[in-house]
Order: sequence, then structure tokens, then C-alpha cells
Amino acid sequence: SEAIKRNQNVFIAFQGTGTTWCYGIKAAATCNCITANDCQIDGVDRVANSTDFKSVSLAQNFSDGDLRFEPRRGTVDDNGTATLTSSIGQTERKTEIRVSLLGRVRICSPSGSANIKDYPTC
Repeated sequence: SEAIKRNQNVFIAFQGTGTTWCYGIKAAATCNCITANDCQIDGVDRVANSTDFKSVSLAQNFSDGDLRFEPRRGTVDDNGTATLTSSIGQTERKTEIRVSLLGRVRICSPSGSANIKDYPTC
């Protein structure tokens, strides 16, 4: 919806995996979420990283680590899944963020994992 609203491409860029990761969002061009102030929209940093979420690991399977949402239909150039795993004590809980080529983003808990309340099973 941000790409459609702005009438320009919007990128989500992933860096790293496991317990050292970040992702950032930027309009018009891809960004590097490791570089300070590189992932901004309207002058505001749009970055999440593992230092803020110490018990969460990230795995993703987007072909080049970037997603580009186009402005006319909100479609994306690469479909895939980002999996967030939260480890608290002996319990692991997984959440998947699935992105279809049509730009649909869906959040769910993988079958067989300790589901996170209020998210449907994938």
C-alpha cells in the first residue's frame, strides 16, 4: 500500500540471518539496514534489527534479500517467506511472514511449531 500511495517502488531489504539480522524499508531505491540512516521514508528510519529483539532469530528465502513492491498494483518481484523464531527458555515459537507475487502479505504460525496466539496455522 505504501508503494501505491507514493506511486513509486518501495523496497524491503534484509541483511544477515540467525541471531544477527536487520531489515529496512525505503522508497525509490534499495537500502542497507546496517548503514545508519540509509533506510528512511520521509526522514524517519524504518529499520528493525536483532539488537532490539535479542531472543529472535530470522531466516528468509527471498532470492537476493530484497523485495520490490511496484506502485501500480502493489505486486512484488520475488515471493518467499521470512521466518522469525522466538526462543524463551526451552520454548521456541515460530512466525512466518509469507509474501506472494501479488503482493499479499500473510502472517501465520508453521504447522507443528508452538503457535503464537491469534495467528492461524500456515
